[in-house]
This record gives sequence, structure tokens and C-alpha cells, in this order.
Amino acid sequence: MENKILKLPFPIQIAILSFLFGTILFISYFIFPKWDNILFVGILYVLAALFVNIIVVINLFINFITEPSQRKSIAIQTAIVVTNIPISLTYFSIIIYSITSNSPF
Repeated sequence: MENKILKLPFPIQIAILSFLFGTILFISYFIFPKWDNILFVGILYVLAALFVNIIVVINLFINFITEPSQRKSIAIQTAIVVTNIPISLTYFSIIIYSITSNSPF
């Protein structure tokens, strides 16, 4: 599997890794509800992932403008990277709900 991921374009690799690591943190929050540091780690991860993904999207946008022959591929890559936004917002909403309602979910 590692070889297949390494053959993908870099923006798609970033999107997959961001999704996987975010999902692992999300699931960890519910597996280890007493571990308070998971929220801190999650916030740091979200900030780091946001920074990296913004840089990737800016780079894709520049490539979209400067490489007209590759626009379809670049647009698909951009859509895949941006897809992490609603996923992370959903995770965030579920965690905030579980914190404010004092229930595991």
C-alpha cells in the first residue's frame, strides 16, 4: 500500500494523510475519553493541517493558472484536498456536541 500512496500526486498524498491522521485523532477522542491531552493534540493538528493544506491549495491554484494543459488534473487534486474541510468541520461539530452535552455521543 505504501508504494501506491507514494505514486500519487503530492496534493493527494497530503489529503489522504490529513484525513487519516484527523480520523485517528477523532476516533481516539472517543476511545480515550479521560485523556484530556487529546483535545490539545487535536487542536495543534488542526492548525498544522490547515497551514499545510492552505499552502497546497495556493500552489494548486498557481499551477491551475500557469499550466492550462493540466487544469483538469489540478482541479481534481484541488477538490480532493478541499474535501477535508467539511469532514473536519463534521468531526469538530461532533466533538463540541459531545463536550457540551456531557455525553460520549
